[in-house]
Amino acid sequence: MAHLGRAYYVGGLSAAELHGAAHQRPEVLQVAVDRHVSDRDIGRVHLRFVQRRRVTTLPRQQHVVPTGHVWVATAELTAFDLADEIRLGGGLNNVATVLAELAEDGRLDAGSLAATAEVFPLSTARRLGFLLDQTGGADLAAAVHPIAERRRSFPADLLAPHGEVSGPVDARWRLVVNADVEPDL
Repeated sequence: MAHLGRAYYVGGLSAAELHGAAHQRPEVLQVAVDRHVSDRDIGRVHLRFVQRRRVTTLPRQQHVVPTGHVWVATAELTAFDLADEIRLGGGLNNVATVLAELAEDGRLDAGSLAATAEVFPLSTARRLGFLLDQTGGADLAAAVHPIAERRRSFPADLLAPHGEVSGPVDARWRLVVNADVEPDL
């Protein structure tokens, strides 16, 4: 990434795996970058890039790998990445499963979740809070709720962003629950 002149962090399911929460080993290495980078296959490594603004201001940390150091999303940023890009997380049920695993054993910090929520869209904060509520992370969801509640207006956001636009509305999170959430626990 230094050669390409791009700021980056390993994110999504790849970061979840590094945090010990990947339910299944991801088939690709997911990397968030500040500007467009084409996906690449280097031998058996499949690099998939997602563009994120403000990569260097998002909470990331150095992680030691056999070839040196890489920037990796914090557990809290990983949770928001997965809630923001449901498809990249392997679908709603897989995202819920990974979030449940991240919530175990104190891997997520409520204060850091609240701070990270400030830089993501309101719909992402609502979706993450709902999923945490559904997977036993009610105390963590409570940290996100004040941010998700800032604009109490309707219409509600969609739980599954690419799903049907109809379903019951969860009044607490202002979400149209347009899909069932069944984490594999």
